[in-house]
Amino acid sequence: MLKISIVETGKERRLVLNGSLISPWTAELRSAYERAKTELNGRKLVINLDDVTTISKEGEDVLIVLMHRGSKIRCRGVFTKTDGSTARTQGTQRLSGGRPMTFRGKRQVQANDYATVEDFRAVFAEGMDELYQLSFLLTADHDKAEQCFVGGLEDSAKENHVFKEWARSWAKRVIIQNAIRELKPRPLVTSFSLAPPPHVSPLASDQGRHFEVDQVLVLGDFERFVFVMSVLERYSEHECSLFLSCSPQIIREARASAIADLMASPLPNKPNFETVQELVQ
Repeated sequence: MLKISIVETGKERRLVLNGSLISPWTAELRSAYERAKTELNGRKLVINLDDVTTISKEGEDVLIVLMHRGSKIRCRGVFTKTDGSTARTQGTQRLSGGRPMTFRGKRQVQANDYATVEDFRAVFAEGMDELYQLSFLLTADHDKAEQCFVGGLEDSAKENHVFKEWARSWAKRVIIQNAIRELKPRPLVTSFSLAPPPHVSPLASDQGRHFEVDQVLVLGDFERFVFVMSVLERYSEHECSLFLSCSPQIIREARASAIADLMASPLPNKPNFETVQELVQ
């Protein structure tokens, strides 16, 4: 269960969370944020996690979205991952590398609370193929993909309040934002390329589903963005709607349209009917 309280001061408005930030209460945080972001009159909007005990993967994703939209995250203590969730521990906690991390008051004294420039560089170096392919799938153009990739590294390096555990997710979101700024995809706008470069590898989704690069590239800009974000990258309809400034209903319709186009594609390895049923669920 999650309780959300609002604290007003002259410099900030705080959303104080108490309990577990897991589904279905992540939706409550989104709703509270939408209400709290109005009439700030120059004040900061802060999300306080001091009394949060558990954060699920969905909860992390929501926090990252809200950070992208300008909210500040404040917390104390140490969070460790257990069974896909993040649970709070107290005192000194040994991390996977065997090194203890301690904290005093509201500030962790070890440097691994926030990602550094070097951390983001490592994320982009180690995940270069994956992150570049994401850029290319979104833009369908090598030059624009390179701009989004390089811009993503530069923009990520400027951010100094991202938890290290979220650095990879943050990098992907920055690339997506850069691609959206570059192409400005809108519903009912179709723009596509029929000639995928030969060195981009075939796409493999989870659960054994496969899509060729050229199948995705022939989709219209908006449908392609929605398909890549919602199906391949597993962003929720709500997150996609925030990124693309439209309603979740439009996201659902665009995803259905993209899947229908893939079904009608004369290209090899198009998804079968059973696959489509899985995708639309």
